[in-house]
Amino acid sequence: MPIPKIIHQLWKSEDLPARYQALAASWRQRHPNWEYCLWTDETIRTFVAGHFPDFLATFDGYKDNICRADTARYMILSHFGGLYADLDTECLHPFDEFIAKREFIIGLEPPEHFDEELFRGNTPEDLLCPTIIASAPAHPYWESVMQCLTTAPATAHVLVRTGPLLLNRARKLYNGPLLTILPAPVFYPFSKREIWSGAAFDIATWECTTRDALAIHYWDGSWFRDGDDDLAPLPESFPLERRPGTSPGASASRPLANHTQPLISCLMVTRNRYHLSRHALTAFLAQTYSNSELIIIDDGDCPKLADEITRLDDPRLRFIKPATHNASLGTLRNLAVDEARGDYVCQWDDDDLSDPHRLQIQLAAILATETRASFLKRWLIWMPLQKRAMISKERVWEGSMLCEKAIMPRYPELARGEDTPVMEKICAEHATAHLDIPRLYVYVAHGANTWNDEHFEHHWRATGQRYSGARYEAVVDELNKHLPLRAYEKTLAEQSAPRPDDIPGVNLFGSFRAGTGLGTAARTLDNALGATRRVTIDLDQLRHHTSLNWATHAPHPINIFYTNPDLLTHRLWQSETADSDTRMFAGRTNIGYWNWESDAGLPEGWSEWANRFDEIWVPTLYAVHCIAPHVSVPVLDMPALKPFAAPATDRATLGLPGTSYLFLCVFDELSGFERKNPLGMIDAYCRAFPDDDGKTGLIIKVRSLSPEKRELIDAAIGTRTSISLRLGDVTGDEVASLIANCDALLSLHRSEGFGLVIAEAMQAGKPVVATAWSGNLDFMTPETSYGVKFKTYRLDATLAPYPEGTEWAEPDLDHAATLMRALVADPDAGRATGARARTHINALYAPEHTAKRITNRLRHLADQSATTTPRHTQKSSHSKSSQPPVLILTPMKDATRFLPRYFELLDRLDYDKSALSLGIIEGDSADATHALADAALRVRQSDYRRTRLIKQDLGLHLTGARWERDMQKIRRATLARARNFLLASTLDDEAWVLWLDADLIDYPQDLLTRLLAADKDIIVPRCVLPDGRDYDLNSFQFDPARGPAEHPRHMLDGLHQPPRGFGRAHLGDLPASADPQPIDGVGGTALLIRADLHRSGLNFPAFSHRGYIETEGLAMMAKDMGHTCWALPELIITHADG
Repeated sequence: MPIPKIIHQLWKSEDLPARYQALAASWRQRHPNWEYCLWTDETIRTFVAGHFPDFLATFDGYKDNICRADTARYMILSHFGGLYADLDTECLHPFDEFIAKREFIIGLEPPEHFDEELFRGNTPEDLLCPTIIASAPAHPYWESVMQCLTTAPATAHVLVRTGPLLLNRARKLYNGPLLTILPAPVFYPFSKREIWSGAAFDIATWECTTRDALAIHYWDGSWFRDGDDDLAPLPESFPLERRPGTSPGASASRPLANHTQPLISCLMVTRNRYHLSRHALTAFLAQTYSNSELIIIDDGDCPKLADEITRLDDPRLRFIKPATHNASLGTLRNLAVDEARGDYVCQWDDDDLSDPHRLQIQLAAILATETRASFLKRWLIWMPLQKRAMISKERVWEGSMLCEKAIMPRYPELARGEDTPVMEKICAEHATAHLDIPRLYVYVAHGANTWNDEHFEHHWRATGQRYSGARYEAVVDELNKHLPLRAYEKTLAEQSAPRPDDIPGVNLFGSFRAGTGLGTAARTLDNALGATRRVTIDLDQLRHHTSLNWATHAPHPINIFYTNPDLLTHRLWQSETADSDTRMFAGRTNIGYWNWESDAGLPEGWSEWANRFDEIWVPTLYAVHCIAPHVSVPVLDMPALKPFAAPATDRATLGLPGTSYLFLCVFDELSGFERKNPLGMIDAYCRAFPDDDGKTGLIIKVRSLSPEKRELIDAAIGTRTSISLRLGDVTGDEVASLIANCDALLSLHRSEGFGLVIAEAMQAGKPVVATAWSGNLDFMTPETSYGVKFKTYRLDATLAPYPEGTEWAEPDLDHAATLMRALVADPDAGRATGARARTHINALYAPEHTAKRITNRLRHLADQSATTTPRHTQKSSHSKSSQPPVLILTPMKDATRFLPRYFELLDRLDYDKSALSLGIIEGDSADATHALADAALRVRQSDYRRTRLIKQDLGLHLTGARWERDMQKIRRATLARARNFLLASTLDDEAWVLWLDADLIDYPQDLLTRLLAADKDIIVPRCVLPDGRDYDLNSFQFDPARGPAEHPRHMLDGLHQPPRGFGRAHLGDLPASADPQPIDGVGGTALLIRADLHRSGLNFPAFSHRGYIETEGLAMMAKDMGHTCWALPELIITHADG
């Protein structure tokens, strides 16, 4: 008999305490179609008298109410059946699929509880927990329970008389159908000690611990503990670090008159953002620390916030309109500080959310450590429009500041980045407390932040704790208990609902009619574009594009080509004409959508194709990893997945065995036979199931297969009748039907750019056994799939199209076989995993979320193109100067102390400023580099030809000194990527590009003039330290007299890194001459390159190019292209020491 869909809970009366109301609601909300019954003391006694009259005297005679509560749940389930849950439990997931095909479900007590005296002597397998039980009515186990209840000694302890130990005795008596007994983490992920000690407060711990849980028990223990309104108390201690300050005489805290409850002034600056600031206001009003005020500096003209504050009529809210309108953010923050009455001030940004305990905990940290300010090391970054959240990497987060007002420095008058110098000064001059509690502060990336989308994408890639899909929803639900996250989501959805007339039109190119995975993916992107205006152009129907009128056939400003470059070459450029690029690409923003599975390099021609695009989209972060190092344009992960739908077919129609447990694998030889690894899948299946007993089967669906590979497959299958090969063209419907009618999917690939069939199987609710490597890890998680162990290796020879050095994974076939056997032994567990997979992946790739992310990106590109020139639009020079236009480019990180001198040297160049364009890329700085560079460029906009500042965090955090050999590969690879990104984003019609380091402290006014006068394609000056020694050792000439140029013992991380002077003469070693000298390697401290070389594909390799990287790699690449590098050893520039 099935378990009926009824939820039973018990309380003394119908008036539930406040602490239980939300928990009870969680059961009803997760089961909207279930009956809900709250039993009271009165209704329970009536029930017992009516249905168990012989037991009524015993029931009434119990001394402890908990005994009556225990007995009542057993009797209710025995009579009615259903699901019982204590009121101090929270439901995390629906039980509908979980109870299917089961008649009795109960969980085990957490093993930690066996240290309690009464439980000693019992193993975890012996002790059942009565907190959550699901049962069919009249299940025979209840007869054993009633027998034990009748014979239990009246003087026995509660746990013995009616609790877990009674259930244990009943289980030993029971001799009926199998009970489903679950491990403790399913219902009880946290033990009593963990809950009571506040372990669940840490959001990372909560997320990790609850991944496989259906519910949480908060162990409120109303029958043995005094009532407590806080079911999840704060931890007794937090990760806390005291930093004494870096300046001599850094001060510790000073006693305050009101030491225990000082007034804290929270400072909020806002401008026309009522829709966001009202949520920050709600978070302030929810603070547990009561002696506080919120200073609201409203520089906008919208009256809604003022009206809301008037309505609230709370004396803690102080609303101020500044006398001067449109002041800088720094100026407005200073006004807020001046208005503060508190001993402490706390930054309270108008678009972020603070946990109710933030003020309480941060002040406690200051008092406990005798410091003067506190900051968070990590916080939670929430991206609601993308349905993603993450815990940041560790650093000092300026926005989390709580500080004594007496030591507050003034904010610089900047439009952004104004809080970084303040934080730096506080930390340098005073002792500070640094907490590692990400939950305290939710930084909201809402699409209109100071930082752009790329900034948050880099944070996403850098962190190891990121949440998407079902885990995102779980984390948001947990945080929403105390913060208005769901209300915030609703606000953003209303504000950012796509409007067709607001989204730039798109010309979408793809193989829309193809039955391949590429065709499916193209149709998926078409579907994901949602309300975007677009035309679709089928590449397979297009042969001679020169005959088309592109203004008619591709009328929109954005082109998206959903195909890899090799197919683009085949489809579009069969009859290329000289003006094809101009007519198809000119004046448009061009996006390529690629996929690739090797980090060692791109196929021939791909890098050249990249130069035609403004950016490249890929389906996974793994594809970003494989492609980004080899191109000079931005690479963004932009996944899309259509909802899964399968035709209504059955196994008989498909010719499949009717009763076997069927594993399915799907591949196409054209996608890479060795990469897809079908032979490994056959081998693993044979290891798992050596006999053809009819209980299992392996279905291999192949679209195309050469005779040679067919022989290999046939030989691997041999005489096995349980393995079926289905060869031939395949439609999406056929694959969907096979997925729907098989029991599990098998994919023992060596690398996947995405893993479409894996994703579709998860959408269908099927368990997936797949290599836990590469692109599929963007959506496969341990709780939603069966990841196969592996060992990585590098290809020792090219395996076309994958180059030598490609990193692949060799799956552990024995582990795969073990997982397959486990699925056959416990199909219910597999179905539960499949159900979690479906929930997870449908949330991760929900069409509305994908459409919103894509349309937001398209809007961003449209806004960007309004202020910058698409890379394929040629235009006349902006300059009226007779001198050739030059683009000066500089990567920067933590360069605050060098910036005044950097701009001073630029300004004194003897070159016409109207012929000079300036481009700076800043990333990963822990100081105010970005803000100060921004301010400096703004004041120079009218003098220089063009200026541009780009923020691009690349996640570079070295574990050693930058000059150490072990640091060179990662440091220079990151610098190469920064240079390439800056070049791709800024180069327009300039004739030359001059690369300058930010930390040069001197060079002659005629530096650029003298470099240009040499008339060489690539040329550098000599860069020295203040004491005259050569600094830029990357500029060198091979010198056999000094040793072999490339000695094997000097290879480290694939790079030639000889000791100084070995095999190389540096510029100070060359003969004195005013004439240019040929050299083999160049550095980037000051590097002049003819711009057309960059346009022809010369860039900075972010990987080993013949054993060289970044500027040295550029020199080797130039040599391969037939160009010589030169130096002017007598032209001296000076670099800062260190």
